[in-house]
Formats: sequence, structure tokens, C-alpha cells
Amino acid sequence: MLKELHLRNLAIVDEAHLAFDSGLSALTGETGAGKSIIVEALGLLLGDRATAELVRTGAEEATVEGVFSLDSAGGALLRSLLGERGAPLPEGEDLFLKRIVSRGSKSRAYLNGSPVPAGLLHEIRRHLADIHGQHAQQELLSADYLLDLLDGFAGLHAEREAVARHLAQAEAQRRLLNTLQQEERDRTQREDLLRFQRQEIDAAAPRPGEDQEAEEERRVLAHAERLLGNVHETLDRLHGAPSAVLGEIQGVHRRIQEAAAVDARLAEYLPLLESAAAQIDTVVRALREYAAGLAADPQRLAFLEDRLDALGRLKKKYGPTLEAVLAHRKA
Repeated sequence: MLKELHLRNLAIVDEAHLAFDSGLSALTGETGAGKSIIVEALGLLLGDRATAELVRTGAEEATVEGVFSLDSAGGALLRSLLGERGAPLPEGEDLFLKRIVSRGSKSRAYLNGSPVPAGLLHEIRRHLADIHGQHAQQELLSADYLLDLLDGFAGLHAEREAVARHLAQAEAQRRLLNTLQQEERDRTQREDLLRFQRQEIDAAAPRPGEDQEAEEERRVLAHAERLLGNVHETLDRLHGAPSAVLGEIQGVHRRIQEAAAVDARLAEYLPLLESAAAQIDTVVRALREYAAGLAADPQRLAFLEDRLDALGRLKKKYGPTLEAVLAHRKA
């Protein structure tokens, strides 16, 4: 039985509150007094389609609230249906429904304060009210409606509620089992992924700083011919050519040495010339050793490029540095 109905910003109604007692209640009035709005509000509570046109001009949303008292027969059927749908069950003898219609979004429905799909309100309407209008007799074609009547006639309300409760428990267990099975699949997939990543890193066997070392060596080998050309040209200018720097300094040293035999003051420059010649000679020996150890090696260069490419893929997948890659391997 409908006990209370509260409207706010619905159609032309600013706010209205109606309370109903047991027995017959009649709403009367002239055309345009708002009687149909009450029926419209009741339909919204029972799952009818909501549109933005129902919101009162100047308001952003309309609200309809209702309180229904459940009798023993209808209450049992309703509890059974709610149990089957996994919806919140009434704690007492009253059922609280609420519908909010907004201008800019979908409508919202609530049952005992909990949000529910509007379709659920339409499912439970036959347990709460009968709104008679055109084509109302078509409800007799509903299998669910006829089953409800049959269960009520046979006095199977308690049994139906028990079945619904056990069905809800079984559905909850099924969902739990599906969750556990999915978690097991996710764990197995995660293990396979980590195993593959570990094998990939172990196969490459990177060392900290290896990429920097390989890049430096690759850069030298890639320019080996130009480096050797520069070194040989430098050696010629320092020592090999007729006018080489080392020979010129040695010649200067001899001339200053001869002059110092006449003027002793020039002798103080001889150690500087000797030091310059010694330093250039050291550079010449070092450049000769460098040139002897440097040679174009296409195979080594190709190996380094492949190695750097492999290390680059590891860094791209597992970290910006090889140290980060190895840390991921240990994690």
C-alpha cells in the first residue's frame, strides 16, 4: 500500500507531500489541477521512462519519493524477487523508493537508499501498485506475473524466498570462483612473463657500463681509417719529414749551444729546448704505439653494433640503464 508520496520540481509542481491512510483515497479537482501529475509521479517510482521535460521550468532536477507498506503476501514475493536480483532487502515493513530526473543526465533510482537500475523498479511494480489505463490487461500475458499469482495461490512465498536466497548465495559463490580462477590465470601469465624476461636478460648477460665501453670502441673503429691518417700525418710533421718539428728543435738546440760557447747567458735556454725535444719524442713514440694497435676491423665493428642494438632493446624494455635492467632481473 502507498503510504506517502513526495514531489519536488515535477512538471508544474514546486513541492507537494501526500499521505495516504488505509482504505479508499480519491483525488478530485478540475482539469489542469495536477491529478495526472500524481499518476505520473507514481509511474516514475515504478520504473516508467523519465524525460527531461518532466523537470519543472527553472529547476535542474525533479525528485519523487515514495513509501510503500508491504503486506505479508506481497512482501514475501517482493523479498524473493529482490533476493534473486541481488538488490537490498527491506529491513522492516516499509519500502522506500526514490527517483531523480535531471536535465543534463540520465535519471537515478534508489531503493532503501541504495542506487538500483530503473529497470528493477519496473520489475517490482506489480508487487506495489496497479496503475490501470489503456492496455493494462496485457500484464496477464507476462509469465512472471502469472507465476507470482500461482505461487501466492499455492502459499509458496516462504519456499520461494528460501530458493531465491540459496540462488543468490550460489551466484555469489560462482562469482567468487570465477574471480579466483581469473586470479590464478593472471598469476600464471605473470609468472610466464617474468620467466621470459629473466631468460632474455640472462641470454644477453649485460655488464654495468658495458654499453658505454662498447660505444666508445665502436666510435673508434668506425673512424679508424681517418684516425690512422691523422696520426701518420702528425708523425711525419713531428719526426719523419725533412722539416719535421723534432729535427728543427734539435737544430735550434745545436745553434744555441754553439752561441752559448761565446755568450754564456744563452746557456739558460738549452734545458728548455732539450725538454721540448724530449716531450715531442715522447709524443712520437706514443703515436707510433697507438697506430700499431689501431686497425680497421669490420667484423669487430659489426659485432659491437649488434651488441649495442641488443643492449638498447633491453634498456628500452626494462630500464633506461643497464644497471636498471639488472635490478629488474633481481626483482
